[in-house]
Amino acid sequence: MVKAGVAVKDGVVELLDLLDQKRLPRAIVTSSSYETVEGHLAFTGILPRFDAVIAQGDYDRGKPHPAPFLRGAEVLARDPARCLVLEDSYNGVRAAHAAGMITVMVPDLLDATDEMRNLCHAIVNTLHTVRLALLFETTMNEPGAFRWV
Repeated sequence: MVKAGVAVKDGVVELLDLLDQKRLPRAIVTSSSYETVEGHLAFTGILPRFDAVIAQGDYDRGKPHPAPFLRGAEVLARDPARCLVLEDSYNGVRAAHAAGMITVMVPDLLDATDEMRNLCHAIVNTLHTVRLALLFETTMNEPGAFRWV
């Protein structure tokens, strides 16, 4: 599968384009190793579009503990409360919520449960929805500016 190339989620390139336009930093925060991240994403061409990769070994406790996401916020020099996390896993949602971040689930292999709905600011079917929400947001520089309705 890796040699054939891993497909990126629908809408990820357009979302990255918008983040570039808005000059918003972004990181990959994963429980995988650097080698796995590089192996899976090398063929996609998107890895250089991230400011940081936080991977196994960069934190002392993994998801669902908030440490991986808090490390990501630290590396990006951002207040965790102003960080938007896009997650597809239950433990990732739990970790982002525990870190006090704006948590959005984009289900993939796992459907959203009642627990996930209670922990997330939003659950969306596609990254296009996230991009549209950011596109029509006037600013991300004011505390509390990002709202889901």
